[in-house]
Amino acid sequence: MGRNGSKLKKVKKRRRWQRIKTKKMRRWIDDKHWIDRHHLIPRSREGETTPANLLKIKRFRHEAWHILFDYPHGQCRTLDEIITLLMRMRRAKKRQKKQ
Repeated sequence: MGRNGSKLKKVKKRRRWQRIKTKKMRRWIDDKHWIDRHHLIPRSREGETTPANLLKIKRFRHEAWHILFDYPHGQCRTLDEIITLLMRMRRAKKRQKKQ
């Protein structure tokens, strides 16, 4: 399976855990979409559960966020770390085009 297979297992495990843990945090909006509250500064990194730190996001986008932006060992990145990462990738892409 490799690295992606193990990451997929972690995501599935997290989904089961979140289903149990975050029922109070979710809001049902129609037959297909959940609205989750995503912490911009993760709770594991001293993020608070305040309106300023929460982002309302559809369930499938929330899952994609964690698949794309979590560290390989499972720790969540902050929004600032993600912005820095994306800016570095953009600069590298521009350098690649010049060559």
